[in-house]
Amino acid sequence: MKLSFESPQGVTLGDYQSIILQCRDEATRVWHQNCQAFTNQVWFNASAPPAFFIDRCGFRHWLSSVSGVVSSEYISIPEIDFRELFESYDDTVRKSIVGSKVLGTGAPHVDECVRRSQFLDDCFSDWQQHLARHGINLPTETIDWYFSVPLHEVYRNSVFYPRHPVLWGPNYYGRIAGSDREHILSHYGDGAVWDFYFLMMVCHEQSHLMQKGEPILNEIAHAILWIDFVLERGLKPFQVNSATGKTCNIEAPYILDRVESLRGVDFHLLFEDNMKYFDQEVTVCQYSHFVALTFLVHAGVLRYRYLTNLFCGLLAGDVDVKRYLQSGVSDHLALILAAVLDRNEKTALRDLVRSHMPSFGVIHP
Repeated sequence: MKLSFESPQGVTLGDYQSIILQCRDEATRVWHQNCQAFTNQVWFNASAPPAFFIDRCGFRHWLSSVSGVVSSEYISIPEIDFRELFESYDDTVRKSIVGSKVLGTGAPHVDECVRRSQFLDDCFSDWQQHLARHGINLPTETIDWYFSVPLHEVYRNSVFYPRHPVLWGPNYYGRIAGSDREHILSHYGDGAVWDFYFLMMVCHEQSHLMQKGEPILNEIAHAILWIDFVLERGLKPFQVNSATGKTCNIEAPYILDRVESLRGVDFHLLFEDNMKYFDQEVTVCQYSHFVALTFLVHAGVLRYRYLTNLFCGLLAGDVDVKRYLQSGVSDHLALILAAVLDRNEKTALRDLVRSHMPSFGVIHP
């Protein structure tokens, strides 16, 4: 399919940047309008999207307004019809949660509370302190709650509900080396295999409950804090295969070499509101540029790892990344977004992305 380089929609990211707050309000209105049927769901807020998703919804609403397209896979709010997910949620969780095949342990009972252990208590305490050093408050009673309710309620307490949990079990244990597993069992015992999964899941979900803005940027921000925590706490055997060097965290390759620089990021502000962080801390590009980049990831035409490298590079002050963001990203994004709105085939869109966005070493768009 031939790409249209002249967009009839007149996509101008500066227009979106100037009305982000208005777009958030409008997206909230549309969300409420489309989700009123779900008001009887205890764990679901039909009146507004989770703050974690607000700018994905707001940008979709803006794209809908400039394109004249009321609904499509790219711009519907919410992205999916939740009816079937609500109906099948409990069965999906019960069938999908897993134990460790390598260790030979089965899945826990979702109707029971997770048992506390010294390992978990110590790790959660250290995680609280880790967040506190970045100005993020995670009350002890919040952590206590996760041990006071059945596991199925823990899973529901998520910005992703009624979508299924992101993490189903301690799959990481099968991805690390035999020597790493021996280290874990000898130092912490076999109970630590599940405990670490629970720690990882709760920290992940709790971060997202505190975040506001664009979900992919929020995901990367949490990954930076988590990976730094794993290194500081000496938990690397749980996450990095010592034989191959491969990590269980998809974001880690773009974070590990920048850890020192990334520790200076104002994560309190970044968690509070991505937009505020860009307004106060970023001079080389606008927040709208990164919201548009994340949209291209959601649309399947830009690689997540490419965006992760760009965002981590921006936060760490990488010269090459800053130079590109300062010079070429705006025009490229307007062109590519126009092609997306014109409903070009994804293969052609990916070719367009690769031809207009630079590679950073071996990291291609």
